[in-house]
Amino acid sequence: MALRIDKTSILSHRLDHNGYLRVDAYATRAGVFVYQHADGSVTRELRHPDEVFKNDSIDTLVSRPVVDGHPRTGMVTAKNTKHLIVGWSGERIDRAEEDHAKVSLLITDEAAISNVSDGKKVELSCGYQADIVAEDGEYNEEKYDHVQKNIVYNHIALVERGRAGRKARVYLDSDESGISQDMDTEIERAKPESESVTMKTVKLKRDGVQTKNFKMDAQNIEIEESQEPVVASVLTHLDSAVETIQKLEKDFENLQGKYDGLKEKADQAISPERLDELARERADLCGVAAYLGMDKFDSLTNPDLKKAIVEKANPELKLDEKSADYVEGRYESVVEKIRQDNKGLESLATLKKVTQPEPGKDDKTTTGREDEEAKSPREKLNEDLSTMWQGGGQAA
Repeated sequence: MALRIDKTSILSHRLDHNGYLRVDAYATRAGVFVYQHADGSVTRELRHPDEVFKNDSIDTLVSRPVVDGHPRTGMVTAKNTKHLIVGWSGERIDRAEEDHAKVSLLITDEAAISNVSDGKKVELSCGYQADIVAEDGEYNEEKYDHVQKNIVYNHIALVERGRAGRKARVYLDSDESGISQDMDTEIERAKPESESVTMKTVKLKRDGVQTKNFKMDAQNIEIEESQEPVVASVLTHLDSAVETIQKLEKDFENLQGKYDGLKEKADQAISPERLDELARERADLCGVAAYLGMDKFDSLTNPDLKKAIVEKANPELKLDEKSADYVEGRYESVVEKIRQDNKGLESLATLKKVTQPEPGKDDKTTTGREDEEAKSPREKLNEDLSTMWQGGGQAA
């Protein structure tokens, strides 16, 4: 079947309560049509009333999509109708004077309504298929060389005055000297459905985004107007994804820092020898603290315990603003005095043992030299220290 278009005029139009445009128009007619083909040839084709108003044919004009200009592919299909449709034809087709087919249209697209109301597009052009049979004859005193049969309508297009669609721009009158309003044309053979059709476009400005491992430059995007909501939704999800990526990158950096710190500690793991040294140091501190009669010192760190020992041995001494080296020096003095008082002491850690009184000894029943001998090393140290730090004690 060949593809054809013909052209008629809009009779009247009015807006309904929804703002839609209702149009009464002649959609098509019977008669002899002159067609200009792509190769330059011309045929005169008869559209006989018996074919135009045949039920099988006229029924295909009911509820046809109305489009703004003929589609580039020639046909309106389920694949492109959402991009093209601006309205619908009604369900009633009347046979009017001079064998015109009268139809009512409902146009719902704002731009198309404006084009009709402003007089920019006030003519209709049907797109249809028909079997073209070579046959010479005369109809109403007009000669023809072909006859159209089995007419099947595809769409109704709104077109500009004096034109019958994108491919209908060359018209000839009977003497080939001007433009004939009766001239129609053959629609270009349908191209693959994948070919894009002309439609409204919008431009979107997309700011650039960058994360540590991802970068996208700013872009100006031109898309079909109907696709704007979909693209906008995709861009919104992209923004959300970028925020998530940035957060994950920060979390990763924090974890990487913790990992590097733990790895550094692992690389500097304490050797068994160092552990033994630390254990001996702690045991010595605890022995000295016990020897001085201190209690509840287990929770103190080594530096704090040394400070507490020095203050215990020197009640009047305040170390709040003293340096660690100063505290260390005073601590060594205390330890040295303890060693002098405990000849043969193997380890400061064993001082805990000498802080206990010998069995059978009772300090309350001894006097004089016996009292002196009965004193524990801790008691002797306390007595000595109480005068030594004032400069009046005896040398050990």
